[in-house]
Amino acid sequence: MAISLALGGTFHFVLQNPDHVSSVPNGVLGFTFEMTAVAVALIDLVGSILGGLVIWAQTSNLPVSLRQSGRISGLPSSGFRPLTRFTYWFSKRIFGEVPEPVTIMAHNNQILWGTSAFEMALDRAGHVDERLKELTVLKAAKVIGCDFCVDIGTSEAQDLGIPHEQLAELHRFEESDAFNELERLVLRYAVAVSTTPTDVPDGMYDELSTNFDEAEMVELTAAIAFENYRARFNHAFEIKSQGFSEGGLCPRMEEPPTVQE
Repeated sequence: MAISLALGGTFHFVLQNPDHVSSVPNGVLGFTFEMTAVAVALIDLVGSILGGLVIWAQTSNLPVSLRQSGRISGLPSSGFRPLTRFTYWFSKRIFGEVPEPVTIMAHNNQILWGTSAFEMALDRAGHVDERLKELTVLKAAKVIGCDFCVDIGTSEAQDLGIPHEQLAELHRFEESDAFNELERLVLRYAVAVSTTPTDVPDGMYDELSTNFDEAEMVELTAAIAFENYRARFNHAFEIKSQGFSEGGLCPRMEEPPTVQE
C-alpha cells in the first residue's frame, strides 16, 4: 500500500502525464476521476499507517515478564498478536508498565478491545471536569474495595492535581472542609451508584440535574458505572495493587455500603 500510495500520488498529483488529474477533461468524467484518485490515496494512506503500526508493535521492545498477583496469569506479549502488542505498548507508554488487568483481558481479544475503546471514549468525552470525574471514580473504587483501582486511581488523581487533603479525606467527604458542595454532591452520587443494590433517590438526581446537563450526566454516570465494572472484574480475579501510587498518599479502603431492604 505504501508503494501504491507513492506511485499513485506521483502520477496523479505531481508529474505531468496522461494520468494526472489535470489531464482529464472537466465534467462528470473529470470529477469522477479526481474523486477516485483521492479516495484510493486515502485508503492507501490508512493502510500504510495501520501496517506500520502493526510492524512497529511487533518489533518494539515489549515486556515478556508480566506481573501476576491474581488467579490467572496475564497473556505474554510474545507471538503474532499485533493488536494485543500494540495495546501493551500503548499502556506501557501511559503508565510506565502494563497494568495487570490489561494482560488478563488480553486472553479475550474482543473484551480487551471493547474495554479499551470504552476507556478511550470516557477519556475523550470531555463534558465533565476531569478532576471532578476522577474523584467520583476513585470514590467508587474505594466503596467496592478494589486495591488495584485505588492504587492506579490515586496516581491519576495526583497527576490531575487533586490535592492530597482531598485524597486523605475522601472517606469522610461529608464532614470534611476539603470539599465544596458540588464535589460532595457527585461523591454522594458515586456512593449511591456503587451501593448494592443501587439506590439513587429522586432528590439526589434532581439536584444533580440542576448542575449538569444530559450529556454531562451520561458521562458522569458512565464513569462511575464503568469503574464498578473495572473494580468487580479486578476483585473477581483478586488483582492486587501494582505500586502506581507508591511513595504518594493512597486513600484507605472503605466498607462497601449495602442498602437494607
